[in-house]
Order: sequence, then structure tokens, then C-alpha cells
Amino acid sequence: MRGLPEVACCDPGAAKDFEHVRGTTGHRLLARDKPAGTLTFEIRKRDEAAAD
Repeated sequence: MRGLPEVACCDPGAAKDFEHVRGTTGHRLLARDKPAGTLTFEIRKRDEAAAD
């Protein structure tokens, strides 16, 4: 992790939920992984994404 929020979930619907959050907030979804059935998302806030 690079000092960014990271969320781990076991709900299979979480991927769709995070895509919706990304679309409505402008935050960037930097990584999505599914090791051993757990979805992990790494997120960058909109203000930080604009600085890239």
C-alpha cells in the first residue's frame, strides 16, 4: 500500500458498488485484486487524482 485507502471485502457485489462510488465522486480506483475470494480496492481521492 502506498499510503492510500485500501478496502478489502468479501461481498461479490462490491466491485459494482466501488465503480458507482468512483463514478459519482470522481475518486480514482487505482487497483482491484481478488486474492483468495477477497476483493481489495485501492482508492485515490479526487483532489489527489487531479494532481497526477
